[in-house]
Amino acid sequence: MLDNLHKRSVPQSTWQIAHILRAGLLGEGPPPELAVDRWHELSLEAVGQGLGGLFAKAASDLHVKLPAETATLLRAAGHQTAACNMHMESRLDVVARAFNDARLDLLAIKGVVLAKQAYKRRDLRPMVDVDLLLRYADAKAACRVFENIRCRRGEDLVRSDFFPRFYSEVEYFTDEPHPVKFDVHVRPFRPLRYATTVPDGAFWEDAERMGTGRGWVYVPSAERMLIHVLCHAACHGASRLLWLLDAKMLSVGATDINWGLFLELVRRWRLGWPVLQAWSRAEELFGSVGPRRIRDELERGRTTWRDRLVVWQAPRDADHPASKVIVDILTGAGIRSRLYYLAAVAFPQRTHMSTVYAGRHRGWLAVAHLWRVVRLPLRWLGRLASAGGRGCVAKVTQ
Repeated sequence: MLDNLHKRSVPQSTWQIAHILRAGLLGEGPPPELAVDRWHELSLEAVGQGLGGLFAKAASDLHVKLPAETATLLRAAGHQTAACNMHMESRLDVVARAFNDARLDLLAIKGVVLAKQAYKRRDLRPMVDVDLLLRYADAKAACRVFENIRCRRGEDLVRSDFFPRFYSEVEYFTDEPHPVKFDVHVRPFRPLRYATTVPDGAFWEDAERMGTGRGWVYVPSAERMLIHVLCHAACHGASRLLWLLDAKMLSVGATDINWGLFLELVRRWRLGWPVLQAWSRAEELFGSVGPRRIRDELERGRTTWRDRLVVWQAPRDADHPASKVIVDILTGAGIRSRLYYLAAVAFPQRTHMSTVYAGRHRGWLAVAHLWRVVRLPLRWLGRLASAGGRGCVAKVTQ
């Protein structure tokens, strides 16, 4: 159950796309020899994974003569990425200036930083949203800033006090026909265990300013940024090609990485297991991420059952919320804090329960709580029935 992520099989198309990107973007190794129709199939898959602009550049760098239909597809994907990124950057500048005026610190992470620092072109690294990190103590003031610039808050959590104490992020959307989503974090990683292993302010040390236009935000140091990229990928199963490529591009582009400091921070924050999982998968697909001695040290590092359990569960959080709660309780710190967390999950606020049960009558809240308890085993039974059905089909087709 808790085997290394990198031991999972990788589809052939994923290998081929990765090898093309590695050969074209990084000049490492020859690309696979493919028929013309196979290039088109891989281009369609690359576009579906948000890699259209990157795939187009790799093919161009390799001097591959693509069919007109394929070239048009990739060119359109690159133009769309550039347009979306430009739109997001303009809205980030509005947010940055509002925070600058309020004298609140704001640290940009993930795509918006990688697009500038690792890829250096707007049409290459796509963004679905803009990820920002706040200081924990600034959470309430930061929410007021977003509301003052007419941003709409995302869905309510189980309890309003879950953010920032137990829940790491909250969403805000700009007020426009094509809204930009801001994922506003108070912790760099979602699993609750890392709220205790990664101290507040850890990613602010040695942070530098990055201009956004008329405003500015902070960005993490190269060592911290690479740690974040790797852990974020591991917490999503180390399965998305783009996030693994991020680690490779960052390690190649950031020539000033202090690998001794990188290793020290990984050990201090107890992130050795997730870092190693994503490092291993990225290295399989894109080649060396960093010095071999650093990976050897990571492999020799001490890993507890809590670390393995958290990294196993994290990619399953959305589909298995009950398991997430159990893992958070098992791996969190402090008995009192864990009991409060359990009580808060067991007794959500009325605003959350209104989304669970649509009826509005006398006693609706009690019915909503009862339905919330009953539907959990029903979901489990549904999954078991579905798995059993697939098993029967498999036997019949063998």
